[in-house]
Amino acid sequence: MLAVKVLTHADRRDTMLRVAAGVGATAGAALAAVLVFRLPVWTVFAAMAGLGAYRGLYNPPLESIFADSIVTGQRCMTSVAVQPTVIL
Repeated sequence: MLAVKVLTHADRRDTMLRVAAGVGATAGAALAAVLVFRLPVWTVFAAMAGLGAYRGLYNPPLESIFADSIVTGQRCMTSVAVQPTVIL
């Protein structure tokens, strides 16, 4: 996740979120294919690794966008807990 944070600061955040969306869509389609076609168990692990990569890719840019949009000192645990719900 450290490498993604470095990329987030080096590249545009919306670009990183688009890349993460592509990785997540691919991993989701792979997991659906595993379930529909009853593929071997190692493909389930590969699809789940893809979903983990998706989470690692979208979280740092999303947190930095959220942190930049909140006035310093105004961020509380309530707003942090609501963030994933609003985005989904």
